[in-house]
Amino acid sequence: MTVSAKSVQNVLLLRTGVSPEELTGRTSLHTAASCGHNEIVRTLLLNMTALHVDQRDMYGNTALHFAVCGTCPPEWDCYQRVSRRIHLVGLLLKADADPLAEDHDGVSAYSMADSRQQLGICQIMKEAIHRRVLHTQVRDCLSGKVDQDSLSLIIEQL
Repeated sequence: MTVSAKSVQNVLLLRTGVSPEELTGRTSLHTAASCGHNEIVRTLLLNMTALHVDQRDMYGNTALHFAVCGTCPPEWDCYQRVSRRIHLVGLLLKADADPLAEDHDGVSAYSMADSRQQLGICQIMKEAIHRRVLHTQVRDCLSGKVDQDSLSLIIEQL
């Protein structure tokens, strides 16, 4: 008797109450980001911790990966698709999603946006990366890990 992966997932769902989506590691945030549902993403982010913003699916993708490459409803025109994606990525970045988090193939959401020439998304991701670097440097200064000369350079960057 041959058993398919789908039938195993269905049996698990019936016996354990765990959905096939849960088996893939994809959360509601992954799904909402993939489909471009900004309001749902905003609501989910208000009820999550930063740790969950970068939760990965079984392939290492975060919600930010899905926000960059997801699908949009066909009724949206090109401008709506681009502006909604930029807004969606911005929501995730404000919630401290990591644009440099890599999937299992070593691809980050930033590199994905760059390879797709999504210039608006790349720009806000670059700004988020810059803020993350500065935050780390300031934290290192406050903990005494950085000397006075380095602190002066960090202040100049601000």
